[in-house]
Amino acid sequence: MPSTLENYLKGLISVVFILLSIHSIGQKTTIQDYVIFGGSGNYLNTGSWSEENEGCQVVIGNKSTITNGAIGSFQFIKTTGEVSIGGNVFSGGKISLSSKNTVSGKIAADNSSGYNGDILKTGSYGNFIGNINVNGNISIGSKSKVEGTVTLPSGSSYYGPAPKGGKIVGTLSLPGLPDMPPVTDFPTAGSKSIYGSETILPGAYNKIELKGYKTITFSGTGVYVFNSINNQGTNNFIFDFKNNSTGTVRLYIYGNVDLDNIKVQVINGGEASRIYTEVHGNGKSCWDKKSSWTMGGSWYCQKKESNWEGTVWAPYGPI
Repeated sequence: MPSTLENYLKGLISVVFILLSIHSIGQKTTIQDYVIFGGSGNYLNTGSWSEENEGCQVVIGNKSTITNGAIGSFQFIKTTGEVSIGGNVFSGGKISLSSKNTVSGKIAADNSSGYNGDILKTGSYGNFIGNINVNGNISIGSKSKVEGTVTLPSGSSYYGPAPKGGKIVGTLSLPGLPDMPPVTDFPTAGSKSIYGSETILPGAYNKIELKGYKTITFSGTGVYVFNSINNQGTNNFIFDFKNNSTGTVRLYIYGNVDLDNIKVQVINGGEASRIYTEVHGNGKSCWDKKSSWTMGGSWYCQKKESNWEGTVWAPYGPI
């Protein structure tokens, strides 16, 4: 690809991570291996982590499906309902999966800060197909299936169904988590605000504020700069690549992005790996007052289906 930035089109957010020598270090992953990656390395080994610290977790909501690619975090990954994950789940800290979760890939939790209690905990009726490596206690809910091997260190406990691949007490094989891509120095935003359906060209704008049943068409590859995006209800974004076979669409947002319910289409030769969105907000102006990027946030839109195409990276706030 033509630039360093675009080499990160399949990742989200990462910081440098140093593995402790208490277990076997697996091959280091890259940000391109992930479709979602989050969490701040500032909390590693400080003892300051908690589930309430939203900067340290990836949260996947009910009825979500991740078809492929890994899910990762330096601290905490959790699901809040029935979720299907087609790839690996790798955490530098803990993992908490709700009931009726399926994970087709590997599960690994490093517990780098030495938390007590369950490091991997799942609800009932789960289906876990790949191998599991956890540096600490494991609790798998009732009526679940564990198809691969389960490896944990001496002195840790395992509660759950007998793994078909067997339980191993010994040396863990944990993946190395990726390095951080550079934070982009955005071009200056513009003065034009967008409130209704419109086709826009690459360039600098102020903000997008749609109140429902509006469509924005991003016409052509290039850089689109905004101060913020704050939508309500159901709206549509169309990325029109105009049959450009190599170009990328890059959205740079100085503030927060609150999409509510969003429907995204990619047309005329584009694909998700060529759409990159970087958000520099800290979340204070979003509906939940903490997330720099939200989708499906309102009660109304939680009952509907949202989708996004491409990479989203939020260096300064949760997604």
